[in-house]
Amino acid sequence: MSKLLDLYRKNMETFSRLSRLSVDCTQAVARCSGQAFQQNLDNVANAIDSISTGQPSNSRIKKSAQIIQESLESNTANARELAEILTRSNREIFEVVGQRMRESVSELQDIVPASETLRKAATGKR
Repeated sequence: MSKLLDLYRKNMETFSRLSRLSVDCTQAVARCSGQAFQQNLDNVANAIDSISTGQPSNSRIKKSAQIIQESLESNTANARELAEILTRSNREIFEVVGQRMRESVSELQDIVPASETLRKAATGKR
């Protein structure tokens, strides 16, 4: 019976660890998204400033094109960073689950023969 309780305890510890990993991932995604949003706001403010200045239209067009290009590069980098965060988190979660499943199978193999031996002893069979 203590082996079953130990198995249950280890499973609960694994679920707890998975919850922490999930929270960490969620926080990292929120942080990255917030930074990307702030960058986009800054880019929009810069674009508005450059358009509203008294510069010749060619100069404003070039500046706008530059800001758009920088925004696209920034958004691409942010999307890549989000994808890396999610990939790393998923990999870690699956490793934890896979390891616990392998351990559980091994532990169950130890418990089942012991249970069978006890059942046979209780019924007087060999």
